Amino acid sequence: MKLTTHVVWLPVALAALGCHKATNISDTSGPPTITRDQTLPLCDQAGAPGAHGPAMRHVGRLDGSCFWMDATEVKVGDYAQFLATTPVDSANVTECTGLNPSFDSTATVPSDLSLPVGGVDWCDAAAFCKWAGKRLCGAYTVNAAEQSEYVTTCENGGNTASNWGNFVDPSVCQGGALTAAVDVGTKTDCVTETMVYDLVGNVREWTAECTGTGDTATCEARGGSYVSKSSDWGCSSARALARTKTLDDLGVRCCAD
Repeated sequence: MKLTTHVVWLPVALAALGCHKATNISDTSGPPTITRDQTLPLCDQAGAPGAHGPAMRHVGRLDGSCFWMDATEVKVGDYAQFLATTPVDSANVTECTGLNPSFDSTATVPSDLSLPVGGVDWCDAAAFCKWAGKRLCGAYTVNAAEQSEYVTTCENGGNTASNWGNFVDPSVCQGGALTAAVDVGTKTDCVTETMVYDLVGNVREWTAECTGTGDTATCEARGGSYVSKSSDWGCSSARALARTKTLDDLGVRCCAD
């Protein structure tokens, strides 16, 4: 039987931004393959900030500005270097004063230093990023609408659940009721067009997208993890968690301006 492929182009004018977007959807007998052509700024890769942690990529926002994002999740080895500095209480993160007596991971710490760190709460994550000369990835506003830096980068400015299709495919990204994470950046097809790895799956990641204050605040953890399935999977997947929450599959990635 001959397989027929229909390609549909959906142009969307972003007049206020001076941008043009087109989404190319290839309809086959398997799960959809989705690519997109979104005009985002091309950002100079020279001069990445931050003294510690993963290498960074300079990526674009929908408002035409650029910011930096860690190319991978923070590794066990990165976090061990932070712990070796013996951080105390808030570690200069004002929101966490009195909330963070320990920075240790609550997960069983693996001997493989290239695995993503897990078992860290929001204050641990924010303190690590500040120590590294960075910050947690957050939100920005375009035409009075709040946008997520995480989602913009993950979707390359598009509007589908994942750069890698609207389905869980453990051969591409580490997810789908699996039992463990893999070394960061080793799922080489699980990468954005700007070379940021594992924004979907592996471990979900704390962001600075928070509501409330103090110990009643909740913050978004994005992307899903190795245990995620269906609706808990993809670029826009988010779980609102208390700042003090820890999960084995919950880690961190930093951004910077």
